[in-house]
Amino acid sequence: MSANMTVSELKELLLEAGLPVSGKKSVLIERLNESNNLPQAEIKEVSVEEATVEEEKTSDKDQNKMLEPQITKVTINIGVGEGGQRLQLAEQVLELLTDLKPVRTLSKNTNRDLGTRIGGPIGCKVTIRNQDKIASFLKDAFWIRQNALPAYNFDQSGNLSFGISDYTDFPDQKYDPDIGIFGMDVNIVLERPGHRVSRRRRRSRKVATSHRVVRDECKEWFVKQFGIAIVEE
Repeated sequence: MSANMTVSELKELLLEAGLPVSGKKSVLIERLNESNNLPQAEIKEVSVEEATVEEEKTSDKDQNKMLEPQITKVTINIGVGEGGQRLQLAEQVLELLTDLKPVRTLSKNTNRDLGTRIGGPIGCKVTIRNQDKIASFLKDAFWIRQNALPAYNFDQSGNLSFGISDYTDFPDQKYDPDIGIFGMDVNIVLERPGHRVSRRRRRSRKVATSHRVVRDECKEWFVKQFGIAIVEE
């Protein structure tokens, strides 16, 4: 009778008996015939044990903190293309938003058309690593973007980047004619714990592909944690 059944029908019977469903059709038939010779109590006992083992594996996976993605850092950058007063005002804006002292970004090449030279200041940035500050800043930043971001803002390495056109859109920030209007770029790095091994100076190692956060996983994480909507292309 088993020989006349399809593979899907055999698998259904094996699932009902609590038996594995992997293998070719001949293996499934043999496994099903062997199970018919076992007492029903023994079959149930085996299935309960297998279910317990699977639950333990799932529980261990859920409790493994090394597999939980987390935001490593948030970098806010303002580019002004020159030094002087505008750069100082941009630094003032970042300090108002984050309560952190910004650092200046320097030009890596000389461009006469843009008026830049190697090593000359062209902007400033600040990096937030404190988790409480990250959560507070991103809550306001996503609110400015109406809690919606296009899918192309997510890259293949688990990073999220987007822009904010005016710092006065943040809560409690008002327009100051002495400062003017400054926009900024926000970059968020989402990683699993352990990425430090790829950045340390001594005995650095590559991070396994299975341990990296991919684009789809990054999008799901931000939707779950911050409740944002992602607009697909």
